[in-house]
Amino acid sequence: MKSEPIEGVKASSGEEACRTGEAKKSASCIAAESLSAYADGEYVLSPEEEAHLEKCAFCRKELEFLRKLNEALGKALHEECPPALIDLMSEKVRERIRNEKKFQRKKKLFFSPARILLRAAAAVAVFFFAVYFLVDNPNEGGFFSSFRRKPVSAEKGSAAQTGVASQETAGTNVDIRNLVAASSDSSPVRFLSANAPKGEEKPALIGEKVSQLWLYDKAKAGKALSEAKKLLAAAAENGRYRQEKTQLADDTFVLVTTRKKAVILVRALAAIGFKLVSHDQPQPEQKVFFGSGEEKTVITLSFLPK
Repeated sequence: MKSEPIEGVKASSGEEACRTGEAKKSASCIAAESLSAYADGEYVLSPEEEAHLEKCAFCRKELEFLRKLNEALGKALHEECPPALIDLMSEKVRERIRNEKKFQRKKKLFFSPARILLRAAAAVAVFFFAVYFLVDNPNEGGFFSSFRRKPVSAEKGSAAQTGVASQETAGTNVDIRNLVAASSDSSPVRFLSANAPKGEEKPALIGEKVSQLWLYDKAKAGKALSEAKKLLAAAAENGRYRQEKTQLADDTFVLVTTRKKAVILVRALAAIGFKLVSHDQPQPEQKVFFGSGEEKTVITLSFLPK
């Protein structure tokens, strides 16, 4: 039932949008936080808000979207977690706790008064030592000259000229044979055949079956899906993928690919404006993964307009 304007009283733009059923946000619309809590069952609308919801197309549309999003996230959270991943996560949590305890002990020792005084005295000694050799004794000869670095010219065929690492650098704590580049951009992703060296980002595990939900701008639906299909064809085995319709989204695609191509695919989707809202790996911001990158995976991608 449409409300009629009161004679002699000019309706506001928000009231006019609600009265005519136009899907446009107005100042009188229900707050986004209240709508979200209402969709989660944690908030009760007031009589005024209920009346507003009945006649406001914008608020009803936002509420419908929030309910669909809750349904999608609920399905993602009920995915069965592989036992191997549970064991791996438990071990990583225990390792993190052990490292945190070690850090706290080192922190107490580092900031103890005695150590602070010792470091300050060492810094003063180094300062005066540097002043003596750099200012008071700047001559080429004598003891000072022994500290000057002689220029080194690369011999023909040497490691410095050819760019090949010497045997001295071959024994570092990073074995390049375990690293496989999955991208050539400024923030490449890598696959490790073993645990990451100290200081490296913790690797993530990509499962044999992956299910992800992506959001995109409804105003750019045609162009966005067209770009996404090109990326799917490039990543899919033999360039083929299957399109399905589900209760969650009309545009759902299933393809078989490698873990490396799956990582490149999700990073490319994020780069052109799609937003990932589910938790399955690979995530666009993750850079290190377990495996060689050539393992097969079945990935299901659902695209939902916002």
